[in-house]
Amino acid sequence: MSNPEVRKNLDLWEVFLEQAKNPKTREDRIEARDTRRMIMRDYNNKERRRNIGDDELMLIGKHKSQLNRPVVTPVITPVIKPQVKEFNPRPPERDLRDIIEENTRMKPGLSEDFVKLKSDIKENMDYVMGKRETPSGEKEESQDPIKGDN
Repeated sequence: MSNPEVRKNLDLWEVFLEQAKNPKTREDRIEARDTRRMIMRDYNNKERRRNIGDDELMLIGKHKSQLNRPVVTPVITPVIKPQVKEFNPRPPERDLRDIIEENTRMKPGLSEDFVKLKSDIKENMDYVMGKRETPSGEKEESQDPIKGDN
């Protein structure tokens, strides 16, 4: 500090910092931006980083108070006892056999529905087995090509 040139540079740097903190005109804002760039260049150099003061770190947004700290949220584990109800199946209101009897298509035994179903099955079986009649009783035309048409 006894050297006048060092003191002159230090005083000049203090003026630049004050001007960078509160720029008034457009030229002041440009010089403040340049000052912040110089400080940032020193901050990025690991050897010179330790020489940067707190006011300079505040200017570039790298001060300890400005850095994002990880937020630690406490983990709260709820103490809830699960309420498990015992499963008691209800007895059925109606017997399954009664429901099946009500919903059957045909009455048991020899009924008109049973006879009609049996005749429909016979017609379909005859058609499938080669009697070449459609289930409605009409003759079906042959799908084979006629040999003399070529």
